Amino acid sequence: MAYEWRLEVILHNFDEVDIMFDPAWKHIAISVSGGADSALLTYQLCTLVKDTTIHIISNVRMWKTRPWQKYNSLSVFDYFVKKFPNIKFVRHEGFIPPEFEGLQLGPKTGNQITTRSYAEYICIKEGVSAFYAGDTLNPADVTGGPVDRNIGTSTMQSIKEHLGGFACQPYSTVHKDYVVSQYKKFNLWELFDITRSCEGEFENLDYSNYKPWQPVPICGKCFWCRERQWGIDNAK
Repeated sequence: MAYEWRLEVILHNFDEVDIMFDPAWKHIAISVSGGADSALLTYQLCTLVKDTTIHIISNVRMWKTRPWQKYNSLSVFDYFVKKFPNIKFVRHEGFIPPEFEGLQLGPKTGNQITTRSYAEYICIKEGVSAFYAGDTLNPADVTGGPVDRNIGTSTMQSIKEHLGGFACQPYSTVHKDYVVSQYKKFNLWELFDITRSCEGEFENLDYSNYKPWQPVPICGKCFWCRERQWGIDNAK
């Protein structure tokens, strides 16, 4: 379906990033993992929304070894519900079997196929006009990141038409330092502190003894921890 551009369809500029949003849209959706990138993008969208419902799509992942991830995404969701009481939020929770994580199925992994498929289902079911994801490019000097986010091989697109609506990845040309710089600019450290990037696992902490909402350490060694620190160190 071709989209008819109108003057009120504005690419809203946030420094290095343009975010597409039409105030006439009744429903938009965003993938929120509980990490800093998707949380920032949600905040930026909230500053644009007046009469639009925001559907938050999160997925339970690695429930046996990292059961805290679900509660981290819930903490981020609760932050927005309290911060923006005039916006209607709807949370949708999917599930990815641990066996699918990293399983190569053609050009995509099992978790990529599952998250995309669930997001498509929610967008069609709820009449969503635009779906957003906050994926950033890997820094060149931080090794071990997803290969599909490397400069030169990234398939991320800022805006593309999909299933009668739009799929938007506005951070497709920026790195984590941009994200941290925006937290600094808008003094969003309260939100930043409840986000979590670490995907490390811990020998004595798993589904069998984890208590919901309990503090969890960070490993400091995984790509996501190192990328987050790189963003902090290089933020303007």
